[in-house]
Amino acid sequence: MEDIDAENKIIQEFIDDPLYKMALFYKLEELIITDKLLSISFTSNYSTNEVGKIIDRADSTIRNHFRSDLINYIKPEKVGKYYRLDYKSIFKLHLIFLLMDNAGKTTLDLLVELGIEATSSPLEGKRLRKYQNASEEKRINSEIENQDLSSKVDLLERKYIFQEVLLNILKYEKDVSEFERRIDKQSNAIEAIKNEAYIKYLEEKQSRLLISSLDKSRQKPSFLGIFKKQEEVDVEGISNEIATKLKLKMKEQMSMKIRDLSDDIILLQKERDEIISKLENERVKFSKIQIQATSNEQVLLD
Repeated sequence: MEDIDAENKIIQEFIDDPLYKMALFYKLEELIITDKLLSISFTSNYSTNEVGKIIDRADSTIRNHFRSDLINYIKPEKVGKYYRLDYKSIFKLHLIFLLMDNAGKTTLDLLVELGIEATSSPLEGKRLRKYQNASEEKRINSEIENQDLSSKVDLLERKYIFQEVLLNILKYEKDVSEFERRIDKQSNAIEAIKNEAYIKYLEEKQSRLLISSLDKSRQKPSFLGIFKKQEEVDVEGISNEIATKLKLKMKEQMSMKIRDLSDDIILLQKERDEIISKLENERVKFSKIQIQATSNEQVLLD
């Protein structure tokens, strides 16, 4: 009953939210509300680490969105160097990741849908505008016709370069998001292995402790057939001895399973960083093109 009330509260709160509507448009209804989201408090604030566990994302991936203009949509509360998020901010983050993972949306796509004018990067600060009306398009075409041939060729070349740079930026942004998703997946797999190993360790420790205690406390007959006095059982000593052996066994088993996943994460991070470097280079090119363009050329490039 409480889950139903919580779900209704979230839906009513976000019924007019652009990203919620977008998620419905892409038929993601079954993924919008999760059990973990329904378990959060409507009156509490959470750290980015805590939010990561709720929406199954790495803390670093969450904070990446705080460095983009999506922060104006998420609206986390900043306390000193750290962020705190209420249930609304958490659900907004969940919608962002949901659309990026399942609908292939980029930061720019979401900002356009939200109607937020991006400012944190040349790409985000520039939305692809259409001609506002037919007369505006006619006026611009007329100006092109009046230019000499060399100017036209020069402008067309720069327009081609501009479009190529823009497409590269969009591609690299999407690639970075995909690598972040794959890194998160591997990190979650490592955490699952650790949790599974620890549970197995606790179960085996309890079982061995019980067996060992029974063996040591059992009365043994002496040579003359008279039972010896029952010995005191050092439960703490037995527990420590068993724990030491089982922890060593647990670490050995985990290291074998985790090694390959950790190697994959290192490779993914390296490839992601290379793409980020290329992305930054394209953004610099984009900025230079924008700065060098005249007002008329600016409209054409847009």
